[in-house]
Amino acid sequence: MKKLLVSIITLFISLLIFFSGCLNLGGNDDEKNAIIMTAREHNEDITIDTHTNNSFSKLYTSLNDGDLLIIKDVIDIISYDPKMDATLVLFDWIENGTSKFLEIIFEGDLTSIFFLGDEVEISVTIKYVNIKDNEINLEMEIYNEQWVSEDFFKTGFKEGRDGFKPLPQTIIKKS
Repeated sequence: MKKLLVSIITLFISLLIFFSGCLNLGGNDDEKNAIIMTAREHNEDITIDTHTNNSFSKLYTSLNDGDLLIIKDVIDIISYDPKMDATLVLFDWIENGTSKFLEIIFEGDLTSIFFLGDEVEISVTIKYVNIKDNEINLEMEIYNEQWVSEDFFKTGFKEGRDGFKPLPQTIIKKS
């Protein structure tokens, strides 16, 4: 049970890193009144709670299930992993003397399309999920585009992965 609890806490720390920023209201009619955030604002908008009853939550302060979020920021690192056939796009900033970052994984190789220093917009839809597995309850708001199923998540989580798929290339564009 301790190993599972440590794994869950590790997952939430990873999710905090993964889902990093604050609120900029924006968008137009075509963007369905999307909320636009920088990577830092995205990080600042997440609340992670560990409850005493083996229940954990990672929720946004200003976003809800179904909301359209546009992460608009400048790429600080981009790299392709041929083994995973996935591209890592990383945004970083300094907060109180400490380096913070948001990393997002995309399907395939994007390194011939996007480059270090490019300002990009990543459009995702927020999805609320509540997963109960034995005595553990996980309540999360994630990107709908990275969700496969509860079984996929549980299997990935138990194997030490995060339980999500890489995001599709269609949701990232240059600003």
